[in-house]
Order: sequence, then structure tokens, then C-alpha cells
Amino acid sequence: MNTLTKLEKARVDALLEIGKDAVSLNVNDFLSNMNKKIELNIPYEFLIMSDDAVKKELKRSKFAYGYCDFERKEIVLNLDHVLYSDIDDIVDTLLHECAHAVAFHLYADSGHGKYWKSVSRMFGSTPKATSKLCNENLAAKHIKEEKYEVIFLDDIKMEVSSVYRCSRKLKNLGERFMRGSVKGTQGRLWMVKMEDYKRIGLDFQKLAEVAFR
Repeated sequence: MNTLTKLEKARVDALLEIGKDAVSLNVNDFLSNMNKKIELNIPYEFLIMSDDAVKKELKRSKFAYGYCDFERKEIVLNLDHVLYSDIDDIVDTLLHECAHAVAFHLYADSGHGKYWKSVSRMFGSTPKATSKLCNENLAAKHIKEEKYEVIFLDDIKMEVSSVYRCSRKLKNLGERFMRGSVKGTQGRLWMVKMEDYKRIGLDFQKLAEVAFR
């Protein structure tokens, strides 16, 4: 966080205080005051981590707003989310993760099941498993440009089907297949550049000429 501007640092510092208070109240105090008297060996801590650090911890390449670590007793928000999102969305994510901690220790619900949804609603957060990158600043930074179209060339019916879009060339495409049709599409998936796909349309012959793997 050394490269933050003064304004950004002030925002992060303010959210750190809000996050610490929220976690203390909604997780640590909440669990200790329950009838079940859930005593944590160590209290939950709130952290703000860089996008790279979040991805490394979660072992994933896609953007994550935050996460809850039940073992380390940590609730983490992505720094980019804190910097670029509206405060209401940030608080919603914070309460979303607090609900994960409570649902796990009370009901052993580690996912987005009915107990988590119940706690999430009680805390006032949106009971949804994931949220798309609707914020323009976040989307501009984290949504990669779709450069290629993966297509299924049906050389029997001479038809083309769109499979999905991606931002990079895929390895071992000849061994892949469309979901739900292993034998029928394996070895018949190809890639085309997005500009070619948009220019040509679904013309089988012309797409077959520019398709590659």
C-alpha cells in the first residue's frame, strides 16, 4: 500500500476502522453472546489486502471482492474493492464475509447454504453467492478483453456453434469438448480471432479457413 495517494490512504484507513468494528461486533461479540457460547481460540481479525495477495491466498486468477478464512480467523477485503467501489457495496461485502464466519461456527456452513443466507439477511447484506463486476473502474481493471471465440465446427451438418469467449489462446483445445457432449465435440473445437468471428458470422466454410488451435 506504499503507492497510495493521500486520499486513497485516508479511504483505506477509514475502511480499516469500519471493518475492525464490524468484525468485532458482528463476529467476535456476536458469537460469544450466543446461547451456545462459541468461544474462539483467537478472535477474528479484519484485513485489507492487495488484489495479487487475495488471488494468491485463494489460488485463483479471477477477481474476488474478499474472503473469510476460518482457520486463520481472518476476514479480508480486496484493496481494489475498497478503493474503487461505493461504500454501500464495500459494507455489503464486509457483512457478507462476517456472515460466513458466523454461519461456519454456529452451523458448520462453510458455503452459501441456507444458514449462511439466514445470517446474511440478519446482518443486512445481500444473500447472494457471487456478484458480477458492475463497477466501471473495477471492470476496466479486472475484466480481460475477450480476444478469441471458441467454436464447435460440426463438419457433418456444416454448422458452427459458439462455445465461449476468452482472452488468451487455449492449450490442448483438440482434447477439450463441449459440456454435456464428450464424444460428439471432442477434437472438433477451434478458436478464431474475435474480429474474424464478428466479421464472418456463422459461415462454416469461411470460419473453418481462419480457425486454429
